[in-house]
Amino acid sequence: MTDRVFGAPSRYIQGAGAMAQLAALIAGYGRRPFIIADAASGDALREEIEQQLKPSTDRVVFGLAGASCTEAEIERFAETASMLEADVLAGLGGGAAIGIAKGLCIATGLPLLTIPTVPCCHAPVSRLVEIEGEDGRAGAMRAMRLPPDVVLVDTAVIAAAPPRVFIAGFGDALARRFEVAQNAAAGTLNPLGGRPTLLAAAAGDAAGRAIREHAVAALALRARRSGEALERVTEAMVLLVGVAHECGGPSMAHALARGFASLPACRTALHGELVAVALLAQLVFTARPAELLAELVALYRTLGLPVRLGEIG
Repeated sequence: MTDRVFGAPSRYIQGAGAMAQLAALIAGYGRRPFIIADAASGDALREEIEQQLKPSTDRVVFGLAGASCTEAEIERFAETASMLEADVLAGLGGGAAIGIAKGLCIATGLPLLTIPTVPCCHAPVSRLVEIEGEDGRAGAMRAMRLPPDVVLVDTAVIAAAPPRVFIAGFGDALARRFEVAQNAAAGTLNPLGGRPTLLAAAAGDAAGRAIREHAVAALALRARRSGEALERVTEAMVLLVGVAHECGGPSMAHALARGFASLPACRTALHGELVAVALLAQLVFTARPAELLAELVALYRTLGLPVRLGEIG
């Protein structure tokens, strides 16, 4: 296929306090929400959401997900959604909860809102669902017909993520520029089955630039839960990364990261940390200038990202 293909969510909403819009957004799709949440969402936030939604819904039900998005989890929650006669889905938390919610969307055909509480990179924006095998290894890849209906990102919630989790998002964002460029040069099709668009390349470039220019300031602003630098890196780690992944495609850095993730010694490393180290390998393998590699390693050190295999297990 030689056509250029682009896809993105219908709506992306981001800002400090954006969670206040959830009730109105849910009401646009149904009155019986089923919200898949994980530990990253936190009890206080779930209680806040429940109180916010009560006046405009018949009932609010949370399904508490584990740490993995597996076929068994999706099937279990699909039965619950059917029993509850849910008419709208939401994924609240990290990549596992959002992945399960997307799997439910495939199974039920219900509208879906994704609400990340940590920088889980492309998961909230992409239509792709990464299924983990029961043994913890990377499994099948499935795809929704379209991306999520709404992506709601409360910057204050993202800023409250654990520091290591927040920083790991930088690693994924920095890789996108190089991965999209490598795919375009090789003529590789994107996950939508078409050639990457200029907009996909622009998203990858903008994501990396936002991290390079604003990540240090964003880390300093996390305690305040607001600020322009924080907004810029959040957009980079969620929207821009998601668009670059969906429309430009992952490349060697993500392939290596998936391989690392299958190793028992690397199980405690975060996805963005694995991608960060794998990106360095990609740059060496593709014979990029030594100056570029040194510049990236220096940035990693400044931000707290790993640069050596020993640092990811």
